[in-house]
Amino acid sequence: TITADTLTNGRDLGAVQAAVNYGEGFIGAANQLDLRANTLANLDGDIFSGGDLYISGRDGVSRAAVLRNISGRIQAEGNATSAANDIDNARRMLAVDTYTLSADEAYALSSQRDFDAKYAAMSATDRADYDRIVAKANTKGSSLTAAEKVRLAEILTQLGWVRVDALSPEMYAVADAELNRIAIAEYGATSSWMIENPSALVRQNDTYTTGQRLNEAQTSAESQIITGGDLTLDSGGVVRNYASRIAAGGNLTIAGNAFDPNSPDPRIENIAVAGEYDGNRATTAWIFVPPVKTRYTDGSGTHETIAEFAATMDEALTTTGPALADATITAGKGVFIGAGDVTNGAVIARTGLDALGGGGFGGAGS
Repeated sequence: TITADTLTNGRDLGAVQAAVNYGEGFIGAANQLDLRANTLANLDGDIFSGGDLYISGRDGVSRAAVLRNISGRIQAEGNATSAANDIDNARRMLAVDTYTLSADEAYALSSQRDFDAKYAAMSATDRADYDRIVAKANTKGSSLTAAEKVRLAEILTQLGWVRVDALSPEMYAVADAELNRIAIAEYGATSSWMIENPSALVRQNDTYTTGQRLNEAQTSAESQIITGGDLTLDSGGVVRNYASRIAAGGNLTIAGNAFDPNSPDPRIENIAVAGEYDGNRATTAWIFVPPVKTRYTDGSGTHETIAEFAATMDEALTTTGPALADATITAGKGVFIGAGDVTNGAVIARTGLDALGGGGFGGAGS
């Protein structure tokens, strides 16, 4: 048994990596370990019991105020009970690098992969018609017949193009600008604009150029609270598991009111860290079948006509990437959780080195 107001195992390494995971301090017992302290901090250290483990306040009856396990390991071969108002189980540091995706990675994430799969799944007749009609449409000076336009529209829906009744305000502005450019550059008009919001076939083509991955050389160890038998976390405040692990070989209980009727149940935060992919979204609206009503001006005045054309809107694209550091709460047998609130999700990492231990994450939550 160890009794103290404040008990610290290990030391605060700041941004420096530990020479050995969980090697900055050791408290252990072969059979049973009883730690009684109002504040207990396990900093890159190891707390081990070959039998059962008990953590409580200094009096051995009430809860500790705070248990901070920061890139540390708390392990019992038998059962363990930890009674503390606030329980923090978190990595101390997490480093993330941004890197350029390989051609294979970029293709696997792109919309082009889905397009190619749909193209390959079409019949030989559909593929031949598509290739012929698109080649003709892209040949300067040639124009499609009415039948070819109808056929092309049919095939495009097989390839993932979606018919919309009207363009979004953003896409409308881009299409109007493209119409004006074409009218001036190719037809000698002085200006041109649409006089209705057209129906169109629309496709989004997403491409990614960079991703994020964990820099393991600069990331501290996951914190662990693990048992071979049952694990009980008695808390009336918060149980935070940030990019770390809480695991019971037997039953797992996390609660507050079940142990003290005057106490609330804890808030539980089980938060992993995810990366991001960055790239571009090109949204193309192909306006034909039907064409759009337009007006244009030239030296002789203002005229009304119809037009068929395509316009593309580009925008930056960011999406959630793979998990960089998991957060897990598991049990080999039953699980009982009495919680005032549960958050089980991920925050987005930012490139660089972030200090996680002590309650803070860099980046926006999701």
